[in-house]
Amino acid sequence: MIRTITLSRTYDIPLTNKKIPGFMKDENNDAIMTKFVGHRVKMYILRIEGKKNMKKVKGIKSNDVVKSITFEGYTRYLNDVIEMRSR
Repeated sequence: MIRTITLSRTYDIPLTNKKIPGFMKDENNDAIMTKFVGHRVKMYILRIEGKKNMKKVKGIKSNDVVKSITFEGYTRYLNDVIEMRSR
């Protein structure tokens, strides 16, 4: 039995690209990214419409990132060059 599954993709990025390195991928599953603030590789925060903020900070425990880093605090840190320290 052959099933044909059609998914509505807003941006027409094929699902076959998901497994191929170097190709465009839809990492937000058609959700709209409203803001992105990045400092370097693996150190960014983004705001996605209808979802929680996605935070990635290399070298810091994930539970500390969830508890202490906010979107506004991260942007203020990058714009005003504030030194952040752990407790």
